Amino acid sequence: MRDIGGFETLDLELDERLTLLTGVNGSGKSTVIEALLLSLCSILRSQGWFETAPGYDAPFPYFHWSPEKVRVGAESGLVRLALDGSTAQFALWPEGRTEHTATMPPPLFLHLGATRGGERAYERLHLMPSTLAATAPGRARALTSRVGAPGGDMHTVVEWFRREENIENEMRLQHDRDHRRPELEVVRKALLSVLTELEPSVAYSNPRISRAMPNGDPWPDDPEGRLVFDRNGVTLAFSQLSDGEAQVLATVMDIARRICIWWGPDRPMTEASAILLVDEVELHLHPGWQGRILPALLTTFPALQIVATTHSPRVVGSVDAAHVRVLRDFTDHPVGTVTLGRDANSLLEDVFDVDDRSDRATVRALDEVAHLIEDDRLDEARAGLARLRERLTASDPDVSRLDGLIEFLSA
Repeated sequence: MRDIGGFETLDLELDERLTLLTGVNGSGKSTVIEALLLSLCSILRSQGWFETAPGYDAPFPYFHWSPEKVRVGAESGLVRLALDGSTAQFALWPEGRTEHTATMPPPLFLHLGATRGGERAYERLHLMPSTLAATAPGRARALTSRVGAPGGDMHTVVEWFRREENIENEMRLQHDRDHRRPELEVVRKALLSVLTELEPSVAYSNPRISRAMPNGDPWPDDPEGRLVFDRNGVTLAFSQLSDGEAQVLATVMDIARRICIWWGPDRPMTEASAILLVDEVELHLHPGWQGRILPALLTTFPALQIVATTHSPRVVGSVDAAHVRVLRDFTDHPVGTVTLGRDANSLLEDVFDVDDRSDRATVRALDEVAHLIEDDRLDEARAGLARLRERLTASDPDVSRLDGLIEFLSA
């Protein structure tokens, strides 16, 4: 990438399974994700997969950069993507002129922006013009279908699941009681796989559409039924999940569905390659799920290549350091420390350059006690530590460490 945003140049080698970008706000993480997305769009355009349709003025109907994306003072900006020995290139000029070239067939790719479900066009894959479906039938549905579009809401995924299950049930009633819809089976397995990885101590099973409550009455405000699954034997509706949980599960179902469309439902997941771009992968997730989401996706989709950004030490601590890149002052750096299995507080200091305590007064008080111990003023250190113990409790790791040091030096 050259002369884009704040980047003068950036040459980033992406891992075949996972590249995780971190850095402070404004370091360029989202720009890298957008650059990759734009390059992939260039492949579609150059291969004739779609042409600008009426009502779409931008070169890429569901994603484009404004001329302001060119670095201040530069004559033009350039993004070049290399994939399996071929290249795709996009150039942008301050006056708004664009140029795109590509020598590779389009891969299956999906994108989740930092504002899940937002109104920005590039976050909704279904906004691509219908001419794409005409020039690339079949596979085009994997990139254009509205139902379950990444960035969409849970309702669209439920709509697709309900329709597929209705067809499956009709086939079972009229023709073959053992019939299973292949795409639906792949989605079910992917959903249960991710849930098991996210919460290994919980038994999940039987995702399905439930059309009636336990008493036989239809669901209020949802007569067509709700998507439910069993959690340790208790039935739980997807509508009862948090926004973060629902978004993760909707995304997993959608990835599996699109892979089936692109490669066919009989293609083993180990061979069904796809690219997933995720800005702020931890968005809306509980810390427990933040630390498991990437391993869960990589396990469930073994041929999926993920490029993601994060501000979460839980996410960074879930992957090996070889997968982590730090963007600093619009340059790319290795993380420079072990990450996998590290606790969040130590990663906050070593990777994010942030104190693990946000209360500066507490930090100063701990430092003062440490200095008193260094000066062998142990009685004063004990008094200061006693005040901290009242505020932080004796189980606080820093309080416990300083207390042990005082006792050792007093022996």
